[in-house]
Amino acid sequence: MEKEQKKISRRDLIKGMGAMGVLAMAGPLTSLVACTSPTGNPSPSVSPSSSPSASSSNNPDCVLAPEETEGPYYIQASKVRQDITDGKTGVPFELALTIVNAGTCEPIANAMVDVWHADADGVYSAYPGQGDSRNLDTTGQTFLRGIQVTAADGKVTFKSIYPGWYRGRTTHIHFKVHFNNNTLITSQLYLPEEINSAVYGNAAAYKGRGQKDTPNATDMVYLPANLGERTVLKVQKQGEGYLGSLVIGVAK
Repeated sequence: MEKEQKKISRRDLIKGMGAMGVLAMAGPLTSLVACTSPTGNPSPSVSPSSSPSASSSNNPDCVLAPEETEGPYYIQASKVRQDITDGKTGVPFELALTIVNAGTCEPIANAMVDVWHADADGVYSAYPGQGDSRNLDTTGQTFLRGIQVTAADGKVTFKSIYPGWYRGRTTHIHFKVHFNNNTLITSQLYLPEEINSAVYGNAAAYKGRGQKDTPNATDMVYLPANLGERTVLKVQKQGEGYLGSLVIGVAK
């Protein structure tokens, strides 16, 4: 499907970041590539909507990952900050993403990475109708939302809590990547099922709700046909919590 790219004023971005600490951005999507370790999928593929260079198509570390829905809970203004917890309790979770050029897997500096996800109870900030009973209104709150700008090595990190779940969806984290006045990609990140089970079965902030009702494999967005497995984070223990990481390539 042909996609239009919406321009975003760099002056507005700089003004928002410097003067208010807030960045307002929106736009359509282009293609995304996730780069795995050498033990990952050795057979890269190319989407009809993108044309990576020969160096990318021959690089076993780079595989095409899907664009996925923005979902209903995005807001066009998020704070530029590393710590997005806003006092929310839960298992500590550090999200570490590296943004690279899909054609070369070289890091991209000054890309803006926008993330948002639910709290331990499956509640999003900034919207009414939250919670299992749909009776919570979090309008005006900004917990578990934020933007970071990549350094020269293409890396950003967010301090957060392990995402909770809500009915009908598997555990996920939404993200966008913005670069050079365009929104390049909107997609979702997923967590390994064994980590989900451990957190929801043992951690105090989560175990009252029990295990999630939707596994990755049958989630309406993750579905194998949608290639959701390509944006599953690599997760390891870190202190009392976890570190989730992924290298993400975008078509510039």
